[in-house]
Parts: sequence; C-alpha cells; structure tokens
Amino acid sequence: MTQKTFFRNLAGLLTAFLLHTATSAAQPAPPEQTMMSLRQSIATAPNDSLKGLLYARVSEQFVYRSYKDAENEAFRKPLLLQALVAVDSALMFSKHPSIRAVRSIVVLDLARYAPKGEAIVAVNVQKKELEDILRVDTTNPEASITYGILAYDVTAISGMQRFVAGLLFGKLPDDLTYQTALLNLLQAKVQGAGDMPILYFKLAETYFALKNNRDAIASLETCIALPEKRPYIDAYFKGLAKKLLDDYRSKAAVK
Repeated sequence: MTQKTFFRNLAGLLTAFLLHTATSAAQPAPPEQTMMSLRQSIATAPNDSLKGLLYARVSEQFVYRSYKDAENEAFRKPLLLQALVAVDSALMFSKHPSIRAVRSIVVLDLARYAPKGEAIVAVNVQKKELEDILRVDTTNPEASITYGILAYDVTAISGMQRFVAGLLFGKLPDDLTYQTALLNLLQAKVQGAGDMPILYFKLAETYFALKNNRDAIASLETCIALPEKRPYIDAYFKGLAKKLLDDYRSKAAVK
C-alpha cells in the first residue's frame, strides 16, 4: 500500500464513526427525517448530557450522508466539516468517551484531505486519544473499532514507505500490528458493534493480512448479509465486501 493510497482510503477505512445507536427497525427513517428529529430533540433536551449525545448523533448523520458519493472530495469534505462542528458542539455539553471517540473518527476522516504532514500528525494525536479513551472506558465499542481500523491501516504501510514518510512528513506510529487490529475489532464486535458492515469488512482485510483466508471469507459473507441500518455507509462497505469477495473467488478459480 502506498502512502497516497493510505491517505486516499483513510476516510473510508477509518470512518468507524458508527455509534451503535442506529435504529434496529426493518425500515430506518429517511436521513432528512432523522436529522430533523434530532434537531428537534436537541431543542427540548432536559440536560446537557443528553444534548451532547444528540449532537453526536447529528455528527453521525453528516458522516453517513458523505457516503452517498464516497469518492467525491468536493461532496464529502463539506459534510465532514459539518460533522466536526456538530461533534465539537457535543463536547461542549458532555465529555462522554463515545463522543470523544466520534471526534477522533471525524478528524481522521478529514485527514484524507489534509497535507501529508498534517495527516500524519492527526494519526498520531488521535491514536493517543483513542488509547486514553480505552483506558477510561475499556469496553467502548466506538473507540475499539476505530483503534482496530487505525492499527490495520498503519500496519499495511511498508517499511520503506514509512521511512520516506518519516523523512518528508513525520513519523507514523510503529507500535501497531495486525494482531492489535484483530484484537480491537473483535472486542468491538462483542461490545455491541456486531451489526456494522464496516466491522466485518475490516475484519476480513485483517484476516487476509494474517493469512487466515477462511475467517476472512466468513467475515465478507457476514458483511454482505447484514441489513442496511445506516444510510449510505452500510451499503458502501457491503459493496466493498462484495467486490473483495468476488475478486478473491475469481483468483481462486484461476488457480
């Protein structure tokens, strides 16, 4: 994986901004209706803690919307900036670990569009922030899944690419491994993130990196079979999973 590819994929592969409060209804409400309902709830929220969590949900919705055209920077970046404003508003009312994790995710997502040096700074700062969150709240699914995805993406960068990045832009973390990624992703799964397509897609990539093709395929199949509870983002990662599975089977058939 090249440095360019890493930062190009940072948004998609680090958007674990997936508060596990997504509706379990068979037919989720349309995004516009959800956003309107959240804003109305904020206006009438009886306490700051609830307002903070509701603002975090607003931030979540902006990130979901950005996946309507996931490869279009001109479309995604303004929505991510709105997500950052919303989560910063949330933190004014509550420092809940999940809200802090949400901010880490949005910052990492925006790093996709930052100069390389700034992006590497964001990776290092948010890694420390996620580690601090997990020290305070060891069972936080938002922080676990985000840390797991971060560990995978950083580990996927080759030694030479790290060396060049260190010379030109700044040092990437060197204490992350695929095992770190797997541990945190599996923790997120049992902590309540088991209905998230992104989780199983990243598990599949991690298993492939660890040469465990059987569990990688099982993770992709699970990802594809999951219902789409979150607008746009779930469909996006299910689409990536289907493509990866099709590519694997095509190569296996040739062999």
